[in-house]
Amino acid sequence: MILSLAAVANSQAQSSAESPRAVGSSVWPAGLLPVGKEGEIGKITLGITAKEALDLANQFNPNNEKARLLTLKHVTSELGTSKKEVDHFYLGEFPVTNEQYLRYVKATGERFPYHWWKYGQPEHYNSIEIIDRVREVFPDLPANIRAQARLFFWEDFWKSEKLPYAIPAGEEKHPVIFVSWEDALRYAGWAGMRLPKEAEWMYAAMGDKPQEFVFGGKWDSKWLEAMKLVNMRDIKIRPVGDLGQAAMGPFGHQDMTGQVWEWVLDSGYSHQSDRKSFEREYNKLRRDKLGNRLDITPNFRDTDRLIKGGSYFSVSNSTFVELRIGFRAPLVREQTVEGVGFRVAKSSRPAFDMSLARLRSDKPNYLPENKDLDEMLQVGIENYDLDDTGRLINAYDAVSFIPANFVWSGKKKVRLDLVKEDAKKEPLFLGVLITTKPLAEPEVPEGIYGVYLREGGITTDLRAALRQAHNDLTLEKKLADAAAARAAKSGKAVTPTAVKEHKWEPEIRRYGYTNEELLALSADDLAKYVYVRHNVVPEGQDNRFKISTEGSKLLFRVGEGTWTGVIDTDAKFAKFAAQEPSAVTKAEDGAGLTFSFSIPKDQEEMRKENRRSGVPLAIKVILKDAWKN
Repeated sequence: MILSLAAVANSQAQSSAESPRAVGSSVWPAGLLPVGKEGEIGKITLGITAKEALDLANQFNPNNEKARLLTLKHVTSELGTSKKEVDHFYLGEFPVTNEQYLRYVKATGERFPYHWWKYGQPEHYNSIEIIDRVREVFPDLPANIRAQARLFFWEDFWKSEKLPYAIPAGEEKHPVIFVSWEDALRYAGWAGMRLPKEAEWMYAAMGDKPQEFVFGGKWDSKWLEAMKLVNMRDIKIRPVGDLGQAAMGPFGHQDMTGQVWEWVLDSGYSHQSDRKSFEREYNKLRRDKLGNRLDITPNFRDTDRLIKGGSYFSVSNSTFVELRIGFRAPLVREQTVEGVGFRVAKSSRPAFDMSLARLRSDKPNYLPENKDLDEMLQVGIENYDLDDTGRLINAYDAVSFIPANFVWSGKKKVRLDLVKEDAKKEPLFLGVLITTKPLAEPEVPEGIYGVYLREGGITTDLRAALRQAHNDLTLEKKLADAAAARAAKSGKAVTPTAVKEHKWEPEIRRYGYTNEELLALSADDLAKYVYVRHNVVPEGQDNRFKISTEGSKLLFRVGEGTWTGVIDTDAKFAKFAAQEPSAVTKAEDGAGLTFSFSIPKDQEEMRKENRRSGVPLAIKVILKDAWKN
């Protein structure tokens, strides 16, 4: 069975949010609603003008200049406008709930939310033993943050102290909170999904019609009444869907505002549109009497992440500007906050979203400096095991391959014979394999693996160097042995000989051979294998990884750059061909998977909008346990 990306996209079966959604050969969890129309591109305008920023300040705080200035500071990162296209995708009808997150925590052993300890296990949380232990760990906290000591304790010691947890009574269907961006991303990857991008989240909140709020174009306190957020006893986290129509986006997504802030996928806190547009509008703003009082520009930082939508805290603090669709707040990616949760997004491509989520949270650091991954060439296969409601995930399995963005660089014209020679000198990076299931070939556990191709055989230069090295070292040993024999016979000490520098050494050391090997084996025997080096190895262990040169090999790399598996492959560099859609073929036994794809041949081809040619390759892996469906 071949699942091509085009076939999967065209086989999307429509169903309600209350039932699982069939896609290709897999069934998705219920509760994912489409954003936009399939086959059409949505368009939105990002950002605001200087005039709009000043209007917002006057709208919310007409008689309080200090508050008006604060509003301006809050919205300056939105300055500048640009058009953005949004592809059709799917988004969770509700934020992820406590009961959904519990499935993830139990399945993975990852960190549970803070309030599951504080309110779910209050006797333990408030026990004298815990209070004393926290004081022991944090004896000198400043007075202004001393009240957060147990939060810090949970962050650092939730696992080692084996803190107990439980969903607070009656809050199973409340949005999960106290999750960092990294927590949310890991959950999304486990669930075969991802976080929505900021532009996607905004499109889901307003659709094709530009407007300030989910509920309309202008602020009006009547919307608080519609969401039942007027009485203080109601201004709190509530079961998902409890805010009603006023907090519902145009595509049916509920709780888009006034419930919890929601993490989005984007990396870094930067301009909402683009730098030039931002600077143009910011300069206009500074020419205004109020805008001129802005003392700093937004504190843009690559390490921060964004939250959207506002929360019940926005209502209780009367910071209604935070409920705007365009509003964005930065948080440190590791930060956990009471009013911050998330919802998940998905596209029609199998295992694509899992790949994005996993790579955002744990991208390998051993990728070649001049290459990246081309996520749009990704190909994968996935399978869900759901409970009877279709909303809770029992298990999610997937295998995905994301090719490199090009095969080769360094020459004006790509020649296959030169590519093959390079792949003998150093394994050629092909892409990244992500599997949630252990593999039998290569024999590796679930994880993220760099995949490299080493062409069979050795280079002419290496073969000549091996012969010369073996001959030179053999001769030197004979001479040394003879000198030692003469010295023993005469009773004199052996005269040390000067260490010779050999022309063959740089070539030999590239492949990891030792002098002992070069002396003990013939050149023909040495040519049967080479070594590659691990980036990180335990102290005292050899940093070399041995590879047979007999036939082409796929090499797998994990963690900080440790080589971990080798399999034979019939993947060879063939004649450049027209780019074909990526596909994955599943063997009849359900265990064998073949990923077929075409990588752009060079950087020039990679940059073309319409790629015409690439290097066709296929990678075969075998699951340890056959696919269950």
